[in-house]
Amino acid sequence: MEIIKMNRLREGNMDNTVGILTFIATINYGAEFQAYALVRAVREMGYCAELVNYTCPKIADQETPKLIRNNEEFSLSSFARNLLKYPSQRERQRRFREFSSSKIQLGRIMRGAQDILDSYRYIVVGSDQVWSSKITGGDGTFLLDGKRHEGQRLVSYAASFGDSYPDPGGRQRLSRELSKFDRISVREESGLAVLEQLGIAGGTTTIDPTLLLSKENWSEIAAPNNKDSYVFAYAVAEGRSTLEYARRVANEFGMELRYISAYGSRPLPHAKNCGSCSPSHFLSLIRDAAFVVTSSFHGMCFSILFNKQFRFAFAGDKGTSRLCSLAEKLGISAYDISNCDFDDKIDYCMVDKLLEDLRNESKEWLKASLYFQG
Repeated sequence: MEIIKMNRLREGNMDNTVGILTFIATINYGAEFQAYALVRAVREMGYCAELVNYTCPKIADQETPKLIRNNEEFSLSSFARNLLKYPSQRERQRRFREFSSSKIQLGRIMRGAQDILDSYRYIVVGSDQVWSSKITGGDGTFLLDGKRHEGQRLVSYAASFGDSYPDPGGRQRLSRELSKFDRISVREESGLAVLEQLGIAGGTTTIDPTLLLSKENWSEIAAPNNKDSYVFAYAVAEGRSTLEYARRVANEFGMELRYISAYGSRPLPHAKNCGSCSPSHFLSLIRDAAFVVTSSFHGMCFSILFNKQFRFAFAGDKGTSRLCSLAEKLGISAYDISNCDFDDKIDYCMVDKLLEDLRNESKEWLKASLYFQG
């Protein structure tokens, strides 16, 4: 295989570095970690890789702590809710910036798809919900909706359409732009169904980038060990049931409850709110927990990586849930919050073997996809 040398070679204005186009400048743990993981995984294959320095306007607006949101009708209740969350979100933003500046390499600032296409010979789009118009506001940059150059390699890795199918008006555009990609992989089985609807053949599923790395890799960047015994809850898509179940587990075990609630503004009584913690501290919270309860996809990923006993909750249709999709692949579908038997332990001998097989398959697919001799 021809390997891109680690120095920054250029032919004309196009850079042979692998540009990874995904979400940046967020205060979302999963988004931050999947970006870090994919860059690291590609580099460990011998390539020079960096995150494409493009910020989606809708993501930037959504992820920036504000007292009044753009396009949000003003109300005292929403203002009060934002005011309660504002100090912790500002602190969380500061800690995310510290993590990003020390752990993630960004290229020069890009203005849009054509700028990116003019700058990188190898472009990987993904992971995360980069093809969800609900998340991106229909930002065509993640479809690379510009003029492709001869000799370019366009690949998607574990890209996601989110938990809903594209609206009919957007399907023609998706079909047109995705047909320009050399190889496409999506994160969920439901994504394959979308590709089929769009008339895109040859797609496959690959695992989330966070799962490409080992627990030892993640421990390298995690905060020091938490010495106390506690139950950890991470509530994102579904909050109330997650936190209620976590409280029940903590009471059963006689342990402190520590939690992060992405959308909750009211403190949970008799529990420790860790909502402003750094990405490194987040990793240690899961790694050192006695038990984890989560409605977050990446909360599930790290629970699996660190071999934690956990339960998961999901919102919406089970058939399109990325949590359920991963649980099915690893044989742990029975461990959602309907399972109240705390003596029913996840068999990590089986799970680790299944995960290693998926990891190897995904790495081989990514290597083959980046290989190009033109």
